[in-house]
Amino acid sequence: MPSNSHSPKESLEIRANDGELDGGQEALIPLLARTNGADPANDDDDDDNNNEAASYQQQKGRPNRQVRLYAVAGLTLMVFMAYAIVRSVSPARPSYASAKTSVPALDHLLGMLLHTTTPATLANDFLQHSDSVNFGVVPFSDRAFSPVYTPAPLEHALTTEGWSASCLETFVATGDLCAELHGKHQDPQVKMDVVWTWVNGSSSEILSDWMARASQGRRKRSLSPSVRHRRAGASVHRHFRDHDELRFSIRSVLASVSDKNLSTLHLVVGDTPASLGEDTLAQNESRPLGNDSSDYAASLHYAQVPHWTELASLQLAPPNTTSAAERGAAPFFRIHPHSTLFRAPPTSPESEAPEIDAAEWRSSVVPSFNSLAIESQLANLDFTAKTALYLNDDFFLTRELAITDFASPLYGPVFRLQRDLLVTGVSPENTHDSADGEWKGLGYSAWLLDERFGARARPYLLHIAKVISVPLLKEMQQVFISELTTTASSRFRGDQLTEVQTLFLATHYVVEKHREALLWSFFFARADIDGSGVYSASERRDLLAALDYTPDQSSLDVAPHKRTTHVDMGSRSAEAGLPAPSHTFYQFSSADGFAYTNIHSPPDRSRSSGPIWPMLANEAGRNEPICTLHFDQCFEPEFLSAANETDMSVLETFRRIAFAKPECGDCIIALLVGKSGPRGFEAFLPSSPESPGPDNAQAIPPTAIGLGSTTWRELIYEPPVADAAALIQRYAYTLGDTPSFFYPIRGGGESLTHRLEEITNLDDEGRPALIALNDDVNSARPAILTDVNSRLERWFQETWPVPSPWEAS
Repeated sequence: MPSNSHSPKESLEIRANDGELDGGQEALIPLLARTNGADPANDDDDDDNNNEAASYQQQKGRPNRQVRLYAVAGLTLMVFMAYAIVRSVSPARPSYASAKTSVPALDHLLGMLLHTTTPATLANDFLQHSDSVNFGVVPFSDRAFSPVYTPAPLEHALTTEGWSASCLETFVATGDLCAELHGKHQDPQVKMDVVWTWVNGSSSEILSDWMARASQGRRKRSLSPSVRHRRAGASVHRHFRDHDELRFSIRSVLASVSDKNLSTLHLVVGDTPASLGEDTLAQNESRPLGNDSSDYAASLHYAQVPHWTELASLQLAPPNTTSAAERGAAPFFRIHPHSTLFRAPPTSPESEAPEIDAAEWRSSVVPSFNSLAIESQLANLDFTAKTALYLNDDFFLTRELAITDFASPLYGPVFRLQRDLLVTGVSPENTHDSADGEWKGLGYSAWLLDERFGARARPYLLHIAKVISVPLLKEMQQVFISELTTTASSRFRGDQLTEVQTLFLATHYVVEKHREALLWSFFFARADIDGSGVYSASERRDLLAALDYTPDQSSLDVAPHKRTTHVDMGSRSAEAGLPAPSHTFYQFSSADGFAYTNIHSPPDRSRSSGPIWPMLANEAGRNEPICTLHFDQCFEPEFLSAANETDMSVLETFRRIAFAKPECGDCIIALLVGKSGPRGFEAFLPSSPESPGPDNAQAIPPTAIGLGSTTWRELIYEPPVADAAALIQRYAYTLGDTPSFFYPIRGGGESLTHRLEEITNLDDEGRPALIALNDDVNSARPAILTDVNSRLERWFQETWPVPSPWEAS
């Protein structure tokens, strides 16, 4: 039986030299032609190769020739690889425009639609038209989507939406629920969105554009041997096969998560400029003139859609929710081409034509063949829920799961991290990791976090479905917009010196912001009583007294303390009308402080259920201190001096404790958590007013601090002062352990069937609930690939036999 938890260490070793790791984000070159898709074209710089590809496409349609087709496909790939290797070392030739998608079968319908629609309505009118046929593409106009990034207004997180000020204060201070929250989430239930990223590897147009862009990039700069090797086709075959994973990944989500907890399903897809026939262009020229008529046809793109979808059941943003609602579709299923998501901020505040500048930028980076670039733009999706589940198309859910397996309005998103595989920050000038792998981006992202929150090692995110707090993803985007835009500019992985791992950055941003909120609450909101921005001598004495400081001691051992948060989470959730998580063990809650205290210490495995995060309670008879607070290192001598009557800066003190010496902030959090009692953060919070005012019962606006800089050295906390309890609760999170399994498929035969059957063995109570299947078959032999395909297809159909509502009958 497979292990319940996959090992990212093992998977990283397996995939260390693999170029793209996400299994589908760059899946643009199929090894074998699919019977329902176009065949790979060769480099469009060479007309002879294009002619050979056209001839091959004509042969493709002959019936009962599958074996011969595989042989020809394999030979074609070998020729392409040899040709590309020669091209990679040959002298540069003039650049050619990238390929445009031509779908003659759509020209007549598209001509009619161009005559009657606008850029904003074209796509959804096409999807709903009775004459529409799924040729694998949907036309849309990129003019309907602004390429300019504009910061989104601050939104409530799931953990603060709908709370009154008094109720939120009570929960954060004591861990108790007020009466207004009893049964609140029983009906309606909490919902989440689900996101997949996908590229159709059978698209000859996308493939042709891939080669044109790669060729242009090769001429612009000298590529490293590993990048040249990948782009030449020498190591692409495992990533560019399609086993129909997306269809069954979607089915798996619908089988595992109740419709009552699903809001919108999002599919991020590639797109290319459309090439229209002369008759279609003539029809467009005769359309009634309007503000949008001049470049309508020139703005057309074709978005990829899966061949098995029913077009009328889909939406393309901006959504046409009325028609979908009339069909009774719940949840909705939306298509998001790259051109609708990629956005850049104005190049300067004085820019006179930001739309033109951003449009030129977008056309230079779309379509993207880099999963890091695509993920950097996920915050631009039109989410309809506060929580999103992000999956690659080879990720699957295999057991029934409750909404609390993913997120809770009380305890936040559920993150799945590996404590014993740590990522340390590496500045761009010091990196030596391969641009093709994931560790360069991880190291850079960790360095960005170091620069903003202080240096520390942070845990690796497990390679399974990942939970996103949507409002906090957008907040993180606002802070790191420059770094994310640079990442989006990297059409291929490694094109830019710096590329962000967005999901790693977004997850640890939440953890670090919760820590920052706790320290801000104590040092700013509680200790600076008059809000002057400086500590008076009396305020300093009160602050140090709260930390148990006495002049005759230079350090303090922080003893373990009894907390009941972990035990009480179930009863509090039940009071609020939330179900218990089905297959997730809550290892740590931010309601108990900071998760990474002593993260370099050996994991604590004293509890039978195996949590390896800081155990602050003394339930195991633990006597050693949690940490030692060194006052003489954490505070300036003048701060500790009883004779010093001068005012001292709150901001400078905070920067030193929170960021310059992060171990000081960690230990202070541990100390104050213990002083707060069995639950809550009372020792962090400012004193409550003796009698609640009339505004205390009202809902509070969303609040955030420290969004103005990417480095703590320049950070300034500007008024208005945030509500401390709301700030802490905004960034609440949970660390969870769900049985999971990462399986690299290296071959077929009975061993593959046996392993797949083990994964879904209904007699095994410990079977995984989250899995990832990685195509690592290192063979081009048709018989092996056919065997792998057939065994996967059989297992997919047996495991998830019920079609999704968006599949064509």
